[in-house]
Amino acid sequence: PKTIVFHDDSDKASNTALYINRQLPVCLQNKGIVRHYHGGMSKDYLMKVYDDFRKADGVCRILHFFLFPCSLITDLSTQGLDIADIETVVQYGITQDVPTTLQRGGRGGRTPSTEVLFLIMYEPWVLGIDLLNLEENSSDPDFPYAGKLTKYSTKPARTGVAMVRVVESKELCIRGFWADYLKDDSSTGE
Repeated sequence: PKTIVFHDDSDKASNTALYINRQLPVCLQNKGIVRHYHGGMSKDYLMKVYDDFRKADGVCRILHFFLFPCSLITDLSTQGLDIADIETVVQYGITQDVPTTLQRGGRGGRTPSTEVLFLIMYEPWVLGIDLLNLEENSSDPDFPYAGKLTKYSTKPARTGVAMVRVVESKELCIRGFWADYLKDDSSTGE
């Protein structure tokens, strides 16, 4: 199935794409089935990969993706990544906030008939965050776990409480969680 894998680092996107390519049968390796896409690549490369991935009959089936803030690829991907046949979306590493997660997960299933698997692969340290004694911030469910941040704050410190709740909950109805987060009180949850 056509798959997009979101990363939070360009090296991870590139290295993971190379690793997955090497896992294919030898006759399928280096054919462009698995590609990486990030701002360190030339504009020509980015356009070719994107156009191929967008086509229903394109060679690229698995796209490892990293977004630089405020870049050409951000414009292409967030405004133009409306590809109807993406069936699998993987978030490789927890995102800092729910809106980013929802935006990325929403890249799949762009037609009503497409069923999508959205997988969040999170780092082990997420399970070690203790939210029991955390003072709530009802105005911002995505407030960073560590509270006040500096430019040197680590990813764990920057990760929003809402995302930690998604990962740590054992009884969470994810549709209900998203509906509560978005203040969606419709009976269908759509």
